[in-house]
Amino acid sequence: MTYKLTDIVDAMRSFEADQSLGASDDVSQAIDYIMSLFPGIEPERFAHALSVLKDEFEEIELLNEREERALARMLTFYSKHDIPEGTAWIDAVRVVAETGDAEALAYLNKLESPASRCHYALLEAAADACPCWRRDAGHFICDEAVPGPHTPEALVDWFQMNHPHDARAIEARFEEA
Repeated sequence: MTYKLTDIVDAMRSFEADQSLGASDDVSQAIDYIMSLFPGIEPERFAHALSVLKDEFEEIELLNEREERALARMLTFYSKHDIPEGTAWIDAVRVVAETGDAEALAYLNKLESPASRCHYALLEAAADACPCWRRDAGHFICDEAVPGPHTPEALVDWFQMNHPHDARAIEARFEEA
């Protein structure tokens, strides 16, 4: 029997999520679980689903590494300039940029670029429209228990696909700038 690849990958994701809550890392247990859900699955189909999942995990790992490097740069910036705890990134950058600091000026230039402002506006609109996201005091918070996009990048993509007219209107505001 041929099963949908997305169903197999979703089941693998679900099993992996359950395992991260403390169950065994036994690979044979994972195989048995998938085989029980998809009896008679073709080995090639199973291997393809594993490959898709592996690619997803590698992409997530790269995104996490990039985010970790960005956070490390931000922490260094905060520490270097004695920024008070709780100060928003944009506010910290603006204060330091006023001193003429080249690094802060570069950050500010990027943060205030039309592309960055457009992305932020899309993110705000998307968070307001998506059931698994909310905004709280300038922060974007995702409820990962609710199905939907769970990264800011995926959220913006979701918004552009599900609310194309609204997304296009936001983008148009920044194209004119």
